[in-house]
Amino acid sequence: MKISTLAFLLFIGGTASAQSYPKMITYKSVLQPSLILPLPNTTDIAEQTILKKLKETGYTPETKGKLFWKKNKQEGFYVFPGVQLPELSNQKLDLYFKVDPQNTDPQYRSAITLLVSKGYDNFVNPQVDSATYQASQDFLNSFVSETAAFKLNKDVKGQRQKVKESEKKWQDLRNQQDVAKKKIAELEANVKNWQEEEVKQKTDLDATTATLQALEGQQTSSNAAGGNK
Repeated sequence: MKISTLAFLLFIGGTASAQSYPKMITYKSVLQPSLILPLPNTTDIAEQTILKKLKETGYTPETKGKLFWKKNKQEGFYVFPGVQLPELSNQKLDLYFKVDPQNTDPQYRSAITLLVSKGYDNFVNPQVDSATYQASQDFLNSFVSETAAFKLNKDVKGQRQKVKESEKKWQDLRNQQDVAKKKIAELEANVKNWQEEEVKQKTDLDATTATLQALEGQQTSSNAAGGNK
């Protein structure tokens, strides 16, 4: 689903300034140069964005190790070997991703940590290979707009589902009213017929009652005459 340029710019306006920053972290008891990218989105959005960005490089996480479904991790990192970054088309790198929730800064809800290796845990150092390190940082920084777009698309999809569900409930209520109105119309027609039948029945009741009274009068007179003999 595509989103308008204006909506996209408005949505990411507050996050466009977010950039990754270098940080030395301990990996297998050794300090290694990493990149940290704080994001205003949840870990779920960050994870799905990583999958999308990997696919854009030509990498297929589904067949080479499903990200965030793999049971075996290395020091908390999901490892994806042989990824070709756009700026380094002839060089394959191993990307180590870790996504952590954030709660210290209300502006950010998750953070992606990235380690870049040329193989066998030979991690890229900006002092030694600045070009590869910069390409890796540019790749990671592109996640800012990607996560914003991903989140917006997800929100639009979710809101459309809510509209669909609300519309169904509204239509169900209209249908229930139509059924009720039909039943009311049938009941009103029945009441009218019953009223007409009631008038006819009352006429018949009056006639049969009058006949009974006449017969009872005759009976009384007959009995009185018989008693005088």
